[in-house]
Amino acid sequence: MFPEDHEAQIRGTFVNIALTLAEAGASWTDVVSLATYHVGLRAQTAMLLKVAADFLDVPYPAWTAVGVTELWPPEAVIEISCIAVLRQGTD
Repeated sequence: MFPEDHEAQIRGTFVNIALTLAEAGASWTDVVSLATYHVGLRAQTAMLLKVAADFLDVPYPAWTAVGVTELWPPEAVIEISCIAVLRQGTD
């Protein structure tokens, strides 16, 4: 079930990814690439950037945002795919 409020849905998606990253020993700073898919991309742009600013920081990942006509499940307005790189520390 997805929230009807688009900002809440976008934020929830970023939070879920943060939890998944943490399980892998990573964080948003390890993300090097994002691909986001949006139903209503242009209408979401301002809120998307506002929410993303709470999670992403310099250096920002490469980011491709794509507007689509629908997602699965039907009530979804955003889908995010990301690639994170875990860097090994230097001795």
